[in-house]
Amino acid sequence: MAEFQGVFNRCYVEIEKIAQSEEWRWLCDRPNADPEMKTHLGDVLHYLSEAMGCLENAN
Repeated sequence: MAEFQGVFNRCYVEIEKIAQSEEWRWLCDRPNADPEMKTHLGDVLHYLSEAMGCLENAN
């Protein structure tokens, strides 16, 4: 279980870096970009956080 927590934590940190990067913001702000891009990445972080909480509760 600790291995899963480590992987989830690393993924969360890396995805959060992407969400906060200027490159990501630039991609989201392009005229032809999917208007839901920011929302989808935010959803990924939310559900990853939920999964991390489930692991913590399983201990």
